[in-house]
Amino acid sequence: MINFKGLLPAALFLLAVISIFSQESGPSEYELDIDSLFEESSEIEEVPDKETSEDVDLLKDILRNESFSIYTSFNLNLGYSLGSMTLPGEIQDSAFLKNSSVISLDTQVSPVFRVLQKYTLTYPGFEPEVTEFFADYTVADCLFFRAGRQNVTWGISRNFPYTNLPARLPDDFPEEETGNYAVKLNIPVGVGGFEALFYTRDGYFTDPALPELEEFGLGGKFNLALSGIDISIAGFYQKDMHFRSVFYGSTTILGKYEIYGEALGSYDFNAPDTEVPTPEGKVDNPFDKSLSAGFYFDHFNGNLEVNGEYLFNGEESELEVYGAQFPLFWGHNLAFNMSLKTFNKKLKLFTQIKIDLSDSSGYLLPGVSFAPLENLELGFAVPMFFGRENSSYVTENLDVLDRKYSVVIGAKLSGSLREGK
Repeated sequence: MINFKGLLPAALFLLAVISIFSQESGPSEYELDIDSLFEESSEIEEVPDKETSEDVDLLKDILRNESFSIYTSFNLNLGYSLGSMTLPGEIQDSAFLKNSSVISLDTQVSPVFRVLQKYTLTYPGFEPEVTEFFADYTVADCLFFRAGRQNVTWGISRNFPYTNLPARLPDDFPEEETGNYAVKLNIPVGVGGFEALFYTRDGYFTDPALPELEEFGLGGKFNLALSGIDISIAGFYQKDMHFRSVFYGSTTILGKYEIYGEALGSYDFNAPDTEVPTPEGKVDNPFDKSLSAGFYFDHFNGNLEVNGEYLFNGEESELEVYGAQFPLFWGHNLAFNMSLKTFNKKLKLFTQIKIDLSDSSGYLLPGVSFAPLENLELGFAVPMFFGRENSSYVTENLDVLDRKYSVVIGAKLSGSLREGK
């Protein structure tokens, strides 16, 4: 006897992947939906066996149920680059291929109970990874619980996520053990409200099967949203890290120009009695503070976007932020981003600049992207890293061959599909 319960997740995943590859390049109304996969073929008529028929009917019932939805996405990035360590210098070339697929199952079990599961396949290896798996539970429309693996993001910076406290990592934290687990409670107050967070990561567990209370961090945040201003205060502590508290807020001027700022204070309860210099020669003080300010605006119906930001980072350690492009760098930092879309938003010109003023290093990325066909995007970029050999951005070079100057051409094939309601 076939176990349909065991087959169901695998069947849903297979059908989702097939549907992505089957989408045509025509208008969206002609895109293949999952339900159409169950339609009978006009060319070959077969009589399915009883169990197969029951399995198909079960899938159809689930996908058409308003309390269930399935989301899939596919991304294929491939390209070629030429670059050098110096100008002029020896040219080195490389190719790249990145392939990933995501499937999310979102089930509203009852009006107060919801479950979301998100699985990712990535090249190379193609080993399934659970990127999100959590349950939501609501009590009397005033208490909202979320428990499980989930994305928790604090802060408002577009460039330097130093106030995203749940994403901060201890020094030398194992990269392969960054998966998170959290219990979050939200209590709405007007548009804002309170948030309590009980949070940990794989790398904190001595034995994942027997987690201990001290392996979890505890945090809280309060958000107050008023007319014209949005402010938040938050704090988070985990025994292997410094205690950090943050403040951030934003306001909009003339209905278009956003001004925002953030501040952080951190204290190391485990600081040694004597001051210990970091490998860079800085003294890791028990108490540190950081401050930033930025702006953002767009014009021409969002076709022109401009953003700039300044950060003084006073922390000398625990500078890794999970998911960030670069770690945080001590001292004065600048960032600037601009993009311009034209030809019905099919052509995009962009540039990104990040500078560590404290050691005169930086990162510059000018480029252009073009979407000639649906689901297809072509790109050309010239990433550059500048500074001394031991400077921050040069040391954290993103290039696989550590080239400081490169020319990159690439193509991206992507698509997504959502079924259910």
